[in-house]
Amino acid sequence: MQRLIRVLVVEDDTATRVLLAELLAEEGYVVDVAAHGVEALERARTALPDVVLLDVHLPFMDSGTFREALLGLDGGDRAKVLILTAGFNARETTERLHAHAYLEKPFDIGQLLATVSALAGGG
Repeated sequence: MQRLIRVLVVEDDTATRVLLAELLAEEGYVVDVAAHGVEALERARTALPDVVLLDVHLPFMDSGTFREALLGLDGGDRAKVLILTAGFNARETTERLHAHAYLEKPFDIGQLLATVSALAGGG
């Protein structure tokens, strides 16, 4: 039996968050969603994700603070983080947050799914 991969989508834009959750669920991932960093940390504490899709610009708790808190959770260092950003410094932001990959918005859905699969260990 194949292990289910848990993906946490952290995105403050409702339409984007819903779209990402639906796409990932259709691919067979177990998907949790959060609109901001505080909610994301709550979700991660309840069920540690394998992959986190992390929007850089979040209300209430910025992505950097969330990432530090995630790393502080037991096993949180194993979660792979994919940065989603419309910013110009995507590579630098990815390095600063010790993330594993990034995609610039707007991103290609096929590229997003391939990246999530690779981070999850599926390719």
